[in-house]
Amino acid sequence: MAEFRKFWICVCFSLCCVNVTVTVGEGDENADNIISPCRSSCGGVEVKYPLAIDDGCGAPQFRNMLSCDQGQDLSDQDLEFHTISGSYKVQDIDYRQQKLTVFDPNMSTCNTLQPSPSKEFKMEKVQSLVIPPSPDTLFILLNCSVDSPLLHRYSSLCTNFSGNTCDLVYSCPALKSLIPPVGLNATDNATATAAPPPPCCATDYNTLNFLSLEVLDCSHFIAIYNAESLNGMNPLDWPYGIHLSYSIPAGTICPQCQHSGGTCGFDTETERSLCLCNEGMNSTMDCGTGSGSASNSVKTANLQLLSVLFSIIAAPLSPSQPIDMHYGDISVEKTYHVASRTKAKRSLFRAREDRLEKAWERKRDQVLSEELGGFSDNNNYSDSYSSKTAQDSCGEEARINSPRPDSARAKSLTNVDLDELKGFLDLGFGLNYDEMPELSSTLPALELC
Repeated sequence: MAEFRKFWICVCFSLCCVNVTVTVGEGDENADNIISPCRSSCGGVEVKYPLAIDDGCGAPQFRNMLSCDQGQDLSDQDLEFHTISGSYKVQDIDYRQQKLTVFDPNMSTCNTLQPSPSKEFKMEKVQSLVIPPSPDTLFILLNCSVDSPLLHRYSSLCTNFSGNTCDLVYSCPALKSLIPPVGLNATDNATATAAPPPPCCATDYNTLNFLSLEVLDCSHFIAIYNAESLNGMNPLDWPYGIHLSYSIPAGTICPQCQHSGGTCGFDTETERSLCLCNEGMNSTMDCGTGSGSASNSVKTANLQLLSVLFSIIAAPLSPSQPIDMHYGDISVEKTYHVASRTKAKRSLFRAREDRLEKAWERKRDQVLSEELGGFSDNNNYSDSYSSKTAQDSCGEEARINSPRPDSARAKSLTNVDLDELKGFLDLGFGLNYDEMPELSSTLPALELC
C-alpha cells in the first residue's frame, strides 16, 4: 500500500513540475515574440482574419480566394481576389464595415473606355453566398441596342440610381465616343443635329450572374459602389469598383487565439479551426500566452493535479475506503483490495456452513444415544436414525403434545418417508400433524411433527 501511494505521489508531482515549467517559460515571453506563419499584408493592404493570403490561415470559408502577386519590389505587389471569371485587384479592405473593394480591369470608367469584355464579373455559387457583392454596388450596362431585353421584357431589372440618367453617364469624356455620330436632317438647310445617346441600364450583380452582356445586347459596363450617395456628384468623382460583403464565422476561437499572440487559421486537411503559433506549434484554442499570463487551461490542469497530490498525502489509504479521483471532466473511483474482500466473504460463508453442519451432527448423535441405544437391529437403527433427524426439525412443542411415543412411530416409517419430511422442513415449510392431519396420507412421517 505504501508503495502504491508513493507511486501516485511521484506521478502527480512530476506532471505538475513539467506543466509549471512549460507555463512559466511561455508566460515570461511576450506575445509579440511569436512569429506568425501567415502574411499580414500585401501591396499596402492589410490582411487579417477571416481573410488570408496563405493556405491554412484565416477562416476556411475564404480559402484560396486571395493571393499576393510577388513583384520584385514590395510596392509593386498586388493583392488579388480570385473568382471563376478571373483575378481582380483588391483596392481596399474595410474591417469595420466588413467590405472588400475589388477593381474589374474589364470595366470602363469615366476616363477609360475598355474594349467590349469577353466575360463579365462572375462568382461561383458558394462564393457568392460567402462573400457576395453588396447591395450598394451597381453595374451600369452601356451602349445597349433599342432591341435589348432590358428595354422590354426585363425592364424591371433596371433602376434609377440616385436620380441619375443615361445622359449624365454619357457625359463622361471616355464614354462620349459611344454616342452615334452627328447626322443630317432632311431640311433644305441641312442643319446638323446630335443623335440621342444609346440606352443604358443600372442593375445589380444578379442580372449579370444569370444574363451575359451578349444576351442583354449591351457592349460595355461600369461598376460603382455606394450608389445611394451619388446624387448630384460628378461622374468623374464616382467610386468605381465592386464592393464585396463578408461576415465573421460564428463560434470562432479567433479572439482568444489573437489575445494569446497566435494567428487564426485551420487544418488544411480537416478545415478544423486552429490557433497558429510558432512554426510547427499549433493549438486548438490559444498559444498559452497573452498579456504576460499563463494559459487558463494549463493553470486549471496544474491546480487539479496538485489537489490530487495533497489529497493522497493527507488521507492515508485503508483497504475498505474508496477514493474518488477527479481530473478535468473525468471521475474515476478506485476501490482497493477488492479481491481480498471477496476472498474473506467466501471464507466466512464456508465457516458458517461448517458450524451449522457440525451442530446438526451433534444434535443427531445426542438423540440417537438417548432413545435408540437399546436397538441392535441395523434396519431398526437406520429407521430410528432418520426418524429422529426429521423429528428434531419439527420443534419441541409438537413432541410434547404428541399422543404416542416417538420410538413407536419411527418403527412404522421407512427411510423414504423420513427423507420426504426432512426435505419439506429444509425448504422452510412449517408442518404440524395436529393442524394438518389430512396430509398424513400424502406425507406419512408428518405424525412425527
